[in-house]
Amino acid sequence: MGAALVNQRAVERKLTLTRRCDRLRAVVLTLVMFVIPAVIETRAQQPTIGFEAYSQARWNASRKSFGSPVHHVPCTGDTIAFYGNSAYHLFILKDGGWQHLRSTDLLSWEELPMALTKGEPEDADGEYCFTGHVMEHDGTYHIFYPGVNRKHPRGSMQMMHATSKDLIKFTKHHEQTWGPDGIHYKTKAQNPERAGSVEQPTFKDQCVVWNEKQQKWWMFFSALNVSGKYDATPLAVSEDLIQWKQVDPIKGLPIGDCTDIFKIGDWWYRLSYDTYWRAKDLAGPWSGNDSGAGYKYDTPYFFVPKRCWDGRRHVLIGGMRNYYGEVDHSNPLAPHCVAIPREVYADEEGFLCTKPVAAVTAIYNRTILDLVNKPTPDVAPLLRSWLPKGEITPSWKYVGADLVNADAQPNEYSHCLFDVPKDYMLKLQVHTGHQAVFTVGFREQHGDKRSGYKLIINRRTNEIEINSPSDAYPRSVKFGANKPITVQAFMTGSILECWVNDAHAFSMRDYDFPGGKLSFDVIGGRAWIQKMTVSTAGNDGPTK
Repeated sequence: MGAALVNQRAVERKLTLTRRCDRLRAVVLTLVMFVIPAVIETRAQQPTIGFEAYSQARWNASRKSFGSPVHHVPCTGDTIAFYGNSAYHLFILKDGGWQHLRSTDLLSWEELPMALTKGEPEDADGEYCFTGHVMEHDGTYHIFYPGVNRKHPRGSMQMMHATSKDLIKFTKHHEQTWGPDGIHYKTKAQNPERAGSVEQPTFKDQCVVWNEKQQKWWMFFSALNVSGKYDATPLAVSEDLIQWKQVDPIKGLPIGDCTDIFKIGDWWYRLSYDTYWRAKDLAGPWSGNDSGAGYKYDTPYFFVPKRCWDGRRHVLIGGMRNYYGEVDHSNPLAPHCVAIPREVYADEEGFLCTKPVAAVTAIYNRTILDLVNKPTPDVAPLLRSWLPKGEITPSWKYVGADLVNADAQPNEYSHCLFDVPKDYMLKLQVHTGHQAVFTVGFREQHGDKRSGYKLIINRRTNEIEINSPSDAYPRSVKFGANKPITVQAFMTGSILECWVNDAHAFSMRDYDFPGGKLSFDVIGGRAWIQKMTVSTAGNDGPTK
């Protein structure tokens, strides 16, 4: 008996060891077949250590762009928008320089000659022309940009200037190049030192505006203060756009990457990625939200936007982040394509709002689902303990022309689904109770309410959230009392861009669920869906 037990344990130990070896063998095989080749390929395409954004941009340049009418423009790096000569101009970082695109409708873009190309090996921009600013003054177009050359004797990153009379051919003015003065600002590695790398300074991201009060040009940029802190925004001033004097930074305004500064009404706004600060005076005080950070106007998926004024509206153009491996919740990379252009405006309290430009909405001119026709949803039943055995009641039904969770009691969960195509535009108007939480689900998998991507409108907490099974981005908003809520959403490929009340933008990449159903659910109150259309793009829109 004892010998049998010993033999049995020996067999179990052998089986356990075999399983462990099999698992280890599987891990090694995965590394050899997939992970290591991917790393080698990525590093092979990233010869410039320390400049991740640009090596990633090169990696993305080889990737296929969307063939949709709204996301068909490849975006290999940061975007800089400008309006001039009766057209929209979009400059995109590419191949170390600035690619130049032009459009009259924000939909169809033509490629022009490169606005900037990297300089000779000995020039201050011998490696890269980084993100900067485009403006016009007295009939001359100006580009202010940081040149990068880590072998340059005067510093790795310096401010540079180029001009043009036709907004197509730009002339660089190397004699106007300047770097940190060492009195107000200094250089420091933007990323930790790595083997074989050279110090990468932070001296970049110019944005130039006219200060009427001071009668001078003000250049906001990003640099390290001599104090070694980033809690104030660097500033340089000029009277002629040629000679620049570095002065004390603007206190109370934290440094922002790839900033854009503009005025709407009485307020100045400083944008940086998906946040903004505002002030009545360029010198401040600048205010963010109650937590001390900037106000949010979108999610981090919307990448490095810049604003331009076309004479009647402010238009915001940026990229949509790409994610490694084309899976949700992986490492973010450089932009993959240009996002839907937004019209940006200020509400009655001076807070920034956005909405999609009308030209994009007009593309979706083929309605395939309309609440007017009372389409039949797939309705989840409500099960109640007091009903006779086997009896159920539907949670959604039509009341007049509205789709209502008519039989739902407080705190009951009501859910319904509609079949929709992979890509579409949703327009929705819903009225909810003040304690209701209303959710729009995109690409939900049948039988799995937790799948897909959710836009959650919470009247209880005055909050809107967009989420996936792996990420969530909530934001506080103000809802009008007893007013219906509108939702406009564009589902295209792996991109979801939503707007609530033509004001609050929520963007997300959605790789993991390439298709699925449109769903509506509500808990804690009543919801009346008063209008709902699902439309696809017609044949008259631009394509890749």
